[in-house]
Amino acid sequence: MLLYVFISCQKRISKTHGRIVTMMNELNIDDYVIVIGGNHENDYNEETHLMKINCCDFYEGLPEKMVKTYRYIYSKFFKYTHIVKMDDDMIVQKPVDLSLLSDYCGIINRDKNSSRTWHLGKCSETSKWNTRLYDGIFMPYCPGGYSYFIAWKHLSIFSSTHNYNDDIYEDVYVGRMLLIHDVLPKDMSRIREFLTSPDHK
Repeated sequence: MLLYVFISCQKRISKTHGRIVTMMNELNIDDYVIVIGGNHENDYNEETHLMKINCCDFYEGLPEKMVKTYRYIYSKFFKYTHIVKMDDDMIVQKPVDLSLLSDYCGIINRDKNSSRTWHLGKCSETSKWNTRLYDGIFMPYCPGGYSYFIAWKHLSIFSSTHNYNDDIYEDVYVGRMLLIHDVLPKDMSRIREFLTSPDHK
């Protein structure tokens, strides 16, 4: 089974929640959560599908938000074989064909010279990342803007403490942590049959 994980924030949730709920109801999909940060503790409301995580809720907090979201899902949601990470503006065209999934898959970025300035202007006013270029290493990973899939069993990788404070790109960080544990990205070339993004054509 697949759990659809939509990543949002408190600033956007009033606009995104209703759209996502309506879309998933029309597709007859009930296995989804909508994540926001900035909460004092982790909490999940099954009726609204809203998952509140104790983490930074700004753009620079995305690595922390993903780590803590995956920890929470791994500790509470046991019936799934995979999760799919999605931005809150993404569109589910139809239910994903589970036979196409591997342990970690999506559209693979192999560009070692990817943008190091993508985050500039997106962070909170006091964030160090407003003036700091990303200086980490790019290795093959699945960009979060297109969505990516992870086998539920590999969420255990994020159960222990990791240093995500020196990362700004959550998808690069997730890909690196999986690689450290020998989980390599595999291409899912048909992903756009199922999931599309208005910002990532």
